[in-house]
Amino acid sequence: MRKKRPAVAERHTSWSDLSLPQKAQYIWDYYKLPIFAGLFAAFFILSLLFHHLGKKEAVLHLGAVNIVTGETLTEKLTDGFLSYCNGSPDQQEVLYYTGLYLTTDESSEYYAYNYASQVKILAAIDDERLDVVLMNQEAFDAFAQNGYLYDLSKLDGLSEQCRLAVNKEIVEDNAKEVVYDSSVAYQSTVLEYPMGIDAGCFPCFAEAGFSEPVYLGVIANTQRLDTVKQFLTYLEIA
Repeated sequence: MRKKRPAVAERHTSWSDLSLPQKAQYIWDYYKLPIFAGLFAAFFILSLLFHHLGKKEAVLHLGAVNIVTGETLTEKLTDGFLSYCNGSPDQQEVLYYTGLYLTTDESSEYYAYNYASQVKILAAIDDERLDVVLMNQEAFDAFAQNGYLYDLSKLDGLSEQCRLAVNKEIVEDNAKEVVYDSSVAYQSTVLEYPMGIDAGCFPCFAEAGFSEPVYLGVIANTQRLDTVKQFLTYLEIA
């Protein structure tokens, strides 16, 4: 009959007895999920903090529709104005929306951008993130008809240098009826008032040499009217 071997006592190794690679392996084996979770949380928090600290305050929201202002004029409209009002380039900016096109001409090379531009413009207006818009005649008519532009006859302090342009806001019409019944004549009720400024009266626009009239309009729901007035005063000397 074989004798039973005496039980071998379990060996317990203390943390201090483990080598550095063994310690690393132990941590990886038992704590990798909490480590990943902690790293992800830290990355998320740091990203939010970086975004918050790096985000600049927009002193003015400017948009260009159906026009391209070019490098020199763009610099005057943005950095030039920020310098004029003693803004801090590290903390503030003139937010400038470009590449916006509104047209009903299906043969136009910009027609493909029409819907996307409408969405961007409406979103910016609804969020009160559009104060001043530069536009050609077609865009001016579109903004005017929809009632998006401020009545400049109510804007005090405008210089006599500013040449005001009157346009029509469609208050009511039967466009839907005309769509469904071609025999119905189109009728509308409109209001006429000065909605734009002929931008050619400002030196920087005159120097840019646009081939067609460019109009400057103020968005009706702007929350930065005092800054808009300052911008118009700046354009008289820019």
